[in-house]
Amino acid sequence: MAKINVSLPDEIIARLDEDARRHGLTRSEYIRRSVELYARYLHLEAKVEEKIQTMKGAITEQDTLAERMAEYVA
Repeated sequence: MAKINVSLPDEIIARLDEDARRHGLTRSEYIRRSVELYARYLHLEAKVEEKIQTMKGAITEQDTLAERMAEYVA
C-alpha cells in the first residue's frame, strides 16, 4: 500500500481525529474511508449529471416532435 503526505489545517485534523476516535478508527482508516466515499460520490454525481443531460435532450427532441405534429394536425 502506498503512503502519501497531505497537509491539512489544524481544525480539520482535530475534527477528523475526534470523528475517527468516536468510530473506533485510526486516523489513516478514517481518511481512507472518507476518500473512498468521496470518490464514489463524485462518480455517482457524474453519472446523474449524464442522465440529466440525456433526459434534457430527450425532452427537447419530444418538444420538437410535438411542434411538428401540431403542424400536421392543424
